[in-house]
Amino acid sequence: MPYFSSNFGDLKDSNELFYVNVIEYQNNADVKAEPVKQRSCKFPEERDPGSPWHYSYSSCMSYLGIQFEIKMCNCTLFTSPEIFKSQYCDIMGMDCIAKAFIVKLVNQYSVDNDACCPSCVEAKIINVGVITNAEASLEVNVINVPSERYKRVVTKNSLDLVVAVGGVIGLFAGASILNLFEIVYVLLRRKIN
Repeated sequence: MPYFSSNFGDLKDSNELFYVNVIEYQNNADVKAEPVKQRSCKFPEERDPGSPWHYSYSSCMSYLGIQFEIKMCNCTLFTSPEIFKSQYCDIMGMDCIAKAFIVKLVNQYSVDNDACCPSCVEAKIINVGVITNAEASLEVNVINVPSERYKRVVTKNSLDLVVAVGGVIGLFAGASILNLFEIVYVLLRRKIN
């Protein structure tokens, strides 16, 4: 469940038990027609330019991490996709990446620039709490099966706006498109006679 920018700290000396909650999302078919800014999420087929993966929040954060590694250290970790193989780091590059605190920079950049929006189809995992115990182990428990499910539905689209405006004009002015054609017809008929 952790992804590139997860803040789980140093796990080697961990004696913690993490509790998480899962929230599911469902989408109406009309949601795909809305722009990303409006719906505040991306579908898997909406790739980021240059990204080798289908879209997900974690793939977006990972791709940002690769971009920061290349920009700051001129190389990327060997865990990056093979398309970056020519830019894999040597020991000096890995040391540069470790000292550059790339994860913190990526997190800050993502927050400041709204760089990675959530996925429209993935469940959201929320850290509910952490319990420290005496055992030297790390556990991640889902508190319960997903008990919340949100559904994205488009309530008004552009056609609804046209219909609403036409209805208001018809109600208050007593006019319709047919009336406009009748006025043009009457004026033309008078001109001919």
